[in-house]
Amino acid sequence: LKVVSNSFNLPTITNTAHPRLLLKAGEETLIQSLINSSPEYNKIHQYVIETADAFLLSPTIVKPSGTRNNIESQAAIEQIFYLSYAYRMTKQTKYLTQAEKVINDVCNWTSWNSYSLDTCEMTFAVGLGYDWLFNDLKDATKQKAREKILNYGFLNQKNKPFWDFTSNWNQVCIGSLAFSALAIYGDGTTQMNTEAAGILDKVIAKNPNSLNTYIDGIYPEGPMYWSYGTSYQVILLSALESIYGENHEGINRLTYTPGFLKSAEYMQYV
Repeated sequence: LKVVSNSFNLPTITNTAHPRLLLKAGEETLIQSLINSSPEYNKIHQYVIETADAFLLSPTIVKPSGTRNNIESQAAIEQIFYLSYAYRMTKQTKYLTQAEKVINDVCNWTSWNSYSLDTCEMTFAVGLGYDWLFNDLKDATKQKAREKILNYGFLNQKNKPFWDFTSNWNQVCIGSLAFSALAIYGDGTTQMNTEAAGILDKVIAKNPNSLNTYIDGIYPEGPMYWSYGTSYQVILLSALESIYGENHEGINRLTYTPGFLKSAEYMQYV
């Protein structure tokens, strides 16, 4: 996994244990200690568990008839995120069962369409569930998830124009695809690894197209799109740090792009 277009190469992934992104294996203990010691963390935790309980009764996410599936993609992200967290923190199988159902439901679609934001976000949803629940998912579910991430996500989006966009599209789509590339790398076929590596090859070269717009912390698309794009930027940086550490020069170059961190102050003002 090397960035071929600049000098900040990402080294080959050697740690293939799951979960390996955002909340690594064993880090539940740290979260639990925060919950036990902080009323604020406990309140957040209880909210997530209550929301996950509500998702146990959610209807199947059905592929819409049109060309967009943004509502469905974001529903899948929310449900898989909350249910996966709830399972990892409580080990109650009801959360695992429902999360696996959501993964299979969306992977049974004939496509995730080709509109980049919707497709990439669905790729992220499945990649998250795949990594966070890897050790307890059925083998058939994991294989299906890898195949759909490859075919519906990577191959569908590899030549789309968002790589060169300066808008939130760049962050949302690159963040989603890179996260899923890091999630499945090393688990599947040679083609899967090759396409995952191809996604990661572009990250440090192409992600600055949007990061360089945070001039003096003032985000040009306004607060709503700051929240959307920056959320995926943080997910991307956290996922990269999960694998490569906090001191990789190329990742640091993204994190400390002038104006990016300062943009939090911009949000406070607006």
